Amino acid sequence: MTAVAARTSTGHRRLYRDAASLASSSMLTAALGFGFWAMSARLLPPATLGVETALLAIITAPAIVIASGVGDAFTALLPVAGGSAGEVVRRGYRMLIGIALLLGAGAGTLAVTVLPQVRGSIPVALLVLGGVLTWALFVVQDPALTSLGRARWLPIENGSVSIAKIALLPLALGVALPHPVVVVSVLPTLGAIAVLRPQVRRLAAGRPDGPGTIGADAVTELPRLAARTTTSIAMSLGVLTATPFLVTAAAGPTEGAVFSLGLAIVQSLDFVGAALGVSLVVHAAGAGADGAHMARMVFARSAAIVGTAAIALVALTPFVLRLLNPRYLHLHGVAVIALLAFGSVSRCGYVIWAALQRARRRMRALMAFNAVAAALVLAAIVPVADRWGAVGAAALVAAANLLLSLCAAGHVAAGARPGAGR
Repeated sequence: MTAVAARTSTGHRRLYRDAASLASSSMLTAALGFGFWAMSARLLPPATLGVETALLAIITAPAIVIASGVGDAFTALLPVAGGSAGEVVRRGYRMLIGIALLLGAGAGTLAVTVLPQVRGSIPVALLVLGGVLTWALFVVQDPALTSLGRARWLPIENGSVSIAKIALLPLALGVALPHPVVVVSVLPTLGAIAVLRPQVRRLAAGRPDGPGTIGADAVTELPRLAARTTTSIAMSLGVLTATPFLVTAAAGPTEGAVFSLGLAIVQSLDFVGAALGVSLVVHAAGAGADGAHMARMVFARSAAIVGTAAIALVALTPFVLRLLNPRYLHLHGVAVIALLAFGSVSRCGYVIWAALQRARRRMRALMAFNAVAAALVLAAIVPVADRWGAVGAAALVAAANLLLSLCAAGHVAAGARPGAGR
């Protein structure tokens, strides 16, 4: 085996090892998250749960946008930042906190303005503000640790937080804590932040220079790349995460609860592709032409795993909903989950293509496609949900995911034509 082939083989093994850690963390989180939502669905009526999921959506949507935008910049830059990694992390965290405070204040104001059940509530507005900041600091740790070679820590981190949520929910309901689902979803993340934030700082400070190091250029590039990745995430994952809030506002809390529960169940499928995508960004960032070969292999595995899991999930859905709360069967929960599962499968191609674009720091086409899909969802979801409820909203989300993958396939085909520009 040549030296180049050996390095390539080692890089592929590391890619799949990190992807396995990310995927196992995501699947563990999904499994425990299902337990959390199952408990919530049994203990709370749909109308009450709908308000809780709407508030949680308005917290997690901006938090995930900020954290994923900065986190994607980390995954692209930290592997090649060398001794400047510590400054990259410090600057990234300063950006994240500033934006989270700003968006958190806006999200809190929006929540107590749009939702009749909490209209004018200052405590709820403050809860949303604190939730956005805390959730953003928690979410950004995953890409930071992955970029610093500690992806294997993620199952312990995310599993512990998920277990704590399940344990705290009955206690919160027992003492009649206001908005218990929201509070217990955010509170355990404080412990994870306290434990792991110093570790991120320590690991970044100890990074040596090496082949492909770009050093101070990484610090300079961070704000620009983070702005582009944050904008891209806002138009894809951000819009998707905000949809439960929009469905609740348009169709009422009961329809919002059905849609939110379906989205929570189906997100286990999205975690697989996302985990492989993050690992691809990290390992393809300095891989040059070999990145395209990595992407093809990752796509084949992602599509096979997600497709098989989606079929099994839809087949089990009637039994699952009957155990949770039979009312969700009469509220078309099976159709909602089936449509969202189809959307997750159809999204696989886009997720892997987008990961390769981020690794190469080529964001123009990615942002354009996201803008089209986001405009479609934002323009249509309120009238669609008002007319067809959760089923209509799920069909719209599935259509947007399919459109993204078709755009990605078109971009790949155009780039493969003889004489195509790069």
